[in-house]
Amino acid sequence: MEINQYKISGRVTEADGAGIPAVRINYTINRSRHGSTVTDKNGDWWIWVDEGNWVKISAQKEDYMFAPAPYPEFRVTGNKQDVNFKVISWYDDFTDTNNGWFVGKFVYDDDDDSYASITAKDEYELHVDNRSNRFASSVKSAVPLAIPHSYEIGVTGYPCAEDTGMYGLVFNVKSYNGFAPGNFYYVFRVRPEEEYYELIRVNITGDNYNTNTTKITGGKSRQIDIAGTNRLAVRQNVNMVDLCVNGEVLRRVSIEEQKTSSIKAGLYAYADPYSTYTVCFDNFYVIAMGITPENQTMNAMSMSSLSTYSDNWSKDVEIAE
Repeated sequence: MEINQYKISGRVTEADGAGIPAVRINYTINRSRHGSTVTDKNGDWWIWVDEGNWVKISAQKEDYMFAPAPYPEFRVTGNKQDVNFKVISWYDDFTDTNNGWFVGKFVYDDDDDSYASITAKDEYELHVDNRSNRFASSVKSAVPLAIPHSYEIGVTGYPCAEDTGMYGLVFNVKSYNGFAPGNFYYVFRVRPEEEYYELIRVNITGDNYNTNTTKITGGKSRQIDIAGTNRLAVRQNVNMVDLCVNGEVLRRVSIEEQKTSSIKAGLYAYADPYSTYTVCFDNFYVIAMGITPENQTMNAMSMSSLSTYSDNWSKDVEIAE
């Protein structure tokens, strides 16, 4: 008896609907026979399956997660063209030095040694040199992704030197030129030795890259590990934000959302006046219903002695209101 074969096909897409190439499509037929194919340059894929077979399909690509995971098993009764997958998550353990994060000095100045680097332990290190400043200062580094307004980001962080300061997550950053004067963003940060956390709004005030910071909420929490290593997370749903430490929500607050189609988020370190601070990060993730990878060369912009920001990183003096 002749058995018909049918085309099972679909597409893997980013948040804006653009196809993602080189995604591995894994499939299992009748729960025993396994195979795979890859998406083409437009994110399209297809396989041929005998009529009557049961098929389960999933998408796989390094540093990404896709929904559904997997696509619900189905029985082949004809051509099926809607087995689609969409990016829901991005993960980085910093083992890949070409992952798109900024690496280098934040300011080309002999008196300022603030930098970002990938360590020998495969961690992302931010160092703030604030020894000569009577105000606090901070550095920010955004993940090379465009993120929708509903998402979760998280990271494990700890101070990796005997300094004084805070570390955390920067988020709700305008997608284009978000660290330039005239813009604003938010920071969720902790000072572990004091079991202290706070959410601040940062307004970038002028061409010298000073910022005014306003505390939105904060306080002490025993959920913060006084030894210094903490798992921080921010969940933003348009204008509502959950602040999380080590799996627990500390506070839910409202913020002003950006008037852009996508936003940025990333990592943050802060040094007290006349101090330095070094923090190491690992296992950074983004969960969203669609994220768009950026051209990684954006992080490799050249800097002059006056340049302290780009689209994906910045150093600022922080002046509390």
